[in-house]
Amino acid sequence: MMKFYYYAILSITYLWGVVVAHRDASMRSLQFVPPTETGEFSVVILGQDNVATGRFCNVNGGKDNRAGLGFLGRNYAVSGGGFTNAAGSAFSTISGGTLNSIGIGIRKHSTISGGGNNGISPSFPSSVITGGQANRVDLFGEFDFNLTDSRTGCTISGGENNSCSIEYGVATGGDFNAVFDGAAVAFGGVNNQVNGQSATSVGGVSNNINGDFSIVLGVKSIVNSDSSMVINLNDFNENVFDGTDGDGQFIVDAKSYTFQIGQNRDSLSFQITEDNIQNLVTALENAA
Repeated sequence: MMKFYYYAILSITYLWGVVVAHRDASMRSLQFVPPTETGEFSVVILGQDNVATGRFCNVNGGKDNRAGLGFLGRNYAVSGGGFTNAAGSAFSTISGGTLNSIGIGIRKHSTISGGGNNGISPSFPSSVITGGQANRVDLFGEFDFNLTDSRTGCTISGGENNSCSIEYGVATGGDFNAVFDGAAVAFGGVNNQVNGQSATSVGGVSNNINGDFSIVLGVKSIVNSDSSMVINLNDFNENVFDGTDGDGQFIVDAKSYTFQIGQNRDSLSFQITEDNIQNLVTALENAA
């Protein structure tokens, strides 16, 4: 029964908006906002101090939300509620949250799904922030308003203070992670920076990848070579690991290595440490 009343009230609200529609065929909310607040064929429903100035735009509740900008042709934008969100580009959507913004530009099709204080620059079309806090899709920390240059398809999947500044980059969670080259990826962790093309940081803390197509796991590693992989399993308090000196390397840095066949079979396992690694080196040299 409560559902019935809810939908009945919602239907009456929309119908009343139609009844009071002004001459440009816009639908106005129950707030009786001035005609300049709602663009042609746009809807502002419920909430407070919401504005939809573009054509075919929609604001559904909340407070101080904005959708579109009619005189610049930023139409078909949606703000789904929340507080002080602004969907400024055409075909852009902000589903909720607070203080989220998609910049006013000619680029299109970006989405922020919630969270707080997230932003997508107008020169990054078809980009997505799925939530989190203080995440940015922009040009090196600046909200770029370049109307000719375009960097398509950045994605930030939650987390905090993450940034994507190049096309097809991805940052998935974590804190203070940044991707700066094409198709680079930062999978979580803290304070990781990916500067190489199609390079990947997998978790960890304070890693820096400058080589293209390289991968890093662990902590405090620098990878300057291309097509290389570094795994640093040492304690975070130790010095930064910078071991690559050529392309195509695979390096694992750890205090010890255990090789084992099967589970709970000590007879089929052995451990290599700094005390006995020379035995392995000697055996490999003799085998060669």
